Amino acid sequence: MVKRQHHYTLAQEIFTPTDVLETIYTRYDRPYAGFLGFQYMHSMAFKNRVYEVTFSAGVTGEISGGDWLQNAFHSGVSGSRATQWIAQIAEGLTLNSYVSFTQEWLMSTQPLGIYIALNPKIAIGTKDIYAQNDFVMYFGKKQPAFNSMAYNQIGSMQKEFFVVVRVGYRYVFHDTMLQGNLLGDSSLFTVRPSQNIFIYNIENYFRYKRYEAKLFLNFITKRTKKAQEHLYFSFAIAKQF
Repeated sequence: MVKRQHHYTLAQEIFTPTDVLETIYTRYDRPYAGFLGFQYMHSMAFKNRVYEVTFSAGVTGEISGGDWLQNAFHSGVSGSRATQWIAQIAEGLTLNSYVSFTQEWLMSTQPLGIYIALNPKIAIGTKDIYAQNDFVMYFGKKQPAFNSMAYNQIGSMQKEFFVVVRVGYRYVFHDTMLQGNLLGDSSLFTVRPSQNIFIYNIENYFRYKRYEAKLFLNFITKRTKKAQEHLYFSFAIAKQF
């Protein structure tokens, strides 16, 4: 069995230096950067493997609205002081493609379902160029890949509850959000990215009938020489109609 899906996403990314109150940009550990873009992904999911191809087109710089959105949040919701957005990555157009493949192997069904998987990815374009490979372990009640929320598969209401441990390594060739546009850039301040990045995730998935919930603990090593490691939580809840 194979299941094909089409995903359309309007994405906005906002990046800031660690010290958002600093006004001397040469002291930043990274430049301010905003991205606004449209993404289309086509996926093909089989019982134990998944193919994903994503195309992205977007803009960087002031036109992306990153500084306006972040400062609107700070002043209107949190009540804190607005960030500076000095010397942000300049305006530019980006086009990118991302290819991902996942292969699973079932290791055990009793007393606990255990899968292992490899998930290589590549990114090529004017926004990101990198190669990444993830080693993944799944523990718990998980459906085959073509029905699993692990791969954002919709249409299934079969119960799932599992935990994922993910370890990834990424080799970075270019990162526009740090270095400016690959085809030419007028940014006042840019930095070189760390070429070797490690990513560690603990992910929790739960599906009951039409409801889904995801809770992730994410850790990523330094993206620039001066930056700090980044540890953060992400949470999502959804309902199928």
